[in-house]
Amino acid sequence: MGMMAGTNLYTLCEGDPLNFVDVFGLCDANFISKGDDAREGAEIIPSGGSQFTVATHGGAGGNGLFARAGTPISAQQLIDGINADGHKPGQPILMATCYGGVGQNLDVMKQVAAAEHSDVIAATKEVFPRANGKKGAYVFVDLLVKDKAGPGAWVDISPNGTVSPYAGPICGK
Repeated sequence: MGMMAGTNLYTLCEGDPLNFVDVFGLCDANFISKGDDAREGAEIIPSGGSQFTVATHGGAGGNGLFARAGTPISAQQLIDGINADGHKPGQPILMATCYGGVGQNLDVMKQVAAAEHSDVIAATKEVFPRANGKKGAYVFVDLLVKDKAGPGAWVDISPNGTVSPYAGPICGK
């Protein structure tokens, strides 16, 4: 992480780099804090495919990105974390983030797309990793995008800031 985030280089992982990790090695960059129930769902999202997978919380209506409620993640922290976790320029980024493709979150995704020279795929509503299995033995099925008002969609944010509907594969499926 660069010094733009401050002098504490472990701020993004809440000062706990040994515990703020993806224990299963699945999601490429899991920003959801240890102890957060959503972390387990994020840990089943596959990595290593054509898309670089990233998990954060997203505020309702696109009102900010968070590691956990009240711990915001800035665009620069997100970019630095994605780079630290091995993203390659040009590799599409799949944001498993509720409301990542709307509101102020869309502005952040545009910054990430431009900085990484990569398309960013983001959801317009809530994201639910769906799995078959039991705790500790999950098999990933897909990512559902919906909220109480109904189904949502995925959008593709290009490095030049253009936003268009996305109908391609999610996590290689």
